[in-house]
Amino acid sequence: MLKASLLSMAAVAAGASSVAVPTGARIEPSGFASIEIAPETSAKKPERNRGPKDEAGFYAQMAGVSQAEAMKRIDAQNAMRPEFERLLATLRAKEKANFTSARMIHKPDWAYEIYFKRDAAKSLAKYTANPRFRPATAPYSLAELEKIAKPWTDRFTAQRLTGGWGMDDTYGTIEVMMNVTEAEYAEVVAREGWGPPPAPIKLSFAKPLPTPSVDPQIAPLVRIFAQNDRNTGIQLEALGGGRIYMKDGCLFTQTAGDKTEKLAYFHRETGVGLDDQGYLALIDRATGKAKGRLGEMFSWGGPNAVGEDFPLVKQLRAQCGNAPLFNVGNPESSNVFRKRYSLG
Repeated sequence: MLKASLLSMAAVAAGASSVAVPTGARIEPSGFASIEIAPETSAKKPERNRGPKDEAGFYAQMAGVSQAEAMKRIDAQNAMRPEFERLLATLRAKEKANFTSARMIHKPDWAYEIYFKRDAAKSLAKYTANPRFRPATAPYSLAELEKIAKPWTDRFTAQRLTGGWGMDDTYGTIEVMMNVTEAEYAEVVAREGWGPPPAPIKLSFAKPLPTPSVDPQIAPLVRIFAQNDRNTGIQLEALGGGRIYMKDGCLFTQTAGDKTEKLAYFHRETGVGLDDQGYLALIDRATGKAKGRLGEMFSWGGPNAVGEDFPLVKQLRAQCGNAPLFNVGNPESSNVFRKRYSLG
């Protein structure tokens, strides 16, 4: 392979075949690799974003209209807002068993669609003749959607299949974000004997990750790569950081401001392999691209939960000991992160 041309070769353990030794790493008597310090991944500042800069610009792009038309529409919508709010208050009071919700549409022209369970046109006409308010029929109320959703979201949650869901009482849908692929879901369905969910429930599946958790060419050097077996759903956005490194085939982190050595645990979308210079690196499993070298400083979104009952933790303990656990999520080289957000 191309990356192998950047590496030297060495025997890794008694009776084991030779494998490529990553740049800067050393092979321990156990046959596993260590690399505690590595030069940071180089990065360039991104080109300046030339997209919309203000509300009118974003509206123009979204609606497919000119900037002048966008500004005109925004002014008209702001002027109509009090009338819209009064209409909603009236409908909630007088049509509570019929009115469900409202939404604004923008193409080809803008309007408020007002949703009723029955007799939408007649119901709306009792309260307004404004052409910017248009009647529409909703198949379910929010309460009805919640009743449909609950037994299914309960079973999805029990099997750790979803990262969240939302209900739309205009379109009458329950959008469920699954943190497994469609094939993985099918395995659970077969095992549990489930039928298909009701029509309002729309499942959005995680995409398969084509890159393996551990690159086969360096797998003999890694004791274990501990990570979740579900795709990441809603990601917490507080910024965390620290050095991630390998000792005797185990991955550790020392977080910023804390020199305590912790066992690193990862989200599913991150793997370990080699970068283009042959360094051991964390890899984006969706793209196959390196995200930073083991031994450098990383940044990540968090905080992220991890406990003794998480996938692979028991095996991690058996291989790497009893240091505290720390979930670094889907980390990225701090240098790359800073450059992308122009932080230095």
